[in-house]
Amino acid sequence: MYRLPWIALIIAVIVYAITVMIIDYKVYADEERPPLIKSTNNKNYTVELSWEPVEITPNRIILFNVKIIPSYNNNSNNNVIVYDFIVKSDDNIIKEVNGVRVIDKISTHTVEFPSAGRFNVIININEHDSVTFDVLVVPEFPSTVIVTVIVISLAIILSRLPLKINNLYNR
Repeated sequence: MYRLPWIALIIAVIVYAITVMIIDYKVYADEERPPLIKSTNNKNYTVELSWEPVEITPNRIILFNVKIIPSYNNNSNNNVIVYDFIVKSDDNIIKEVNGVRVIDKISTHTVEFPSAGRFNVIININEHDSVTFDVLVVPEFPSTVIVTVIVISLAIILSRLPLKINNLYNR
């Protein structure tokens, strides 16, 4: 008679654990943590992108650091690197800074993302080379919190249900 509430609670906890694992996997499976390092399409430069804070959420200012390293096969004698910094989602440009000049150091950009989702950070160097990084902006209110509330509520309802059924039959 009293086993049913415990069984319901155990089932609810197992469902919760599986659901959280699935949600976390879907949200964070493709997400990469900084620093991200890629070579440009012509292999003339290696670009390192990092940001703080590490978890990017909407409506919060994110500080991006861009470090551009010329490759060994780059025959350019110019120490000044000029690049464009573009952040966009689909066709919507969130931020665009053109003609950034860098001499052997890291440059910094601030970006505020308007919503959750995938965004592209594009670095166009000296009008010939480019590299694109994908970053994930996670929602401020994680979906795991919603699942937690639903599962706990379900466990409470299921644990009370046998008591109400027994009361109906005992009348």
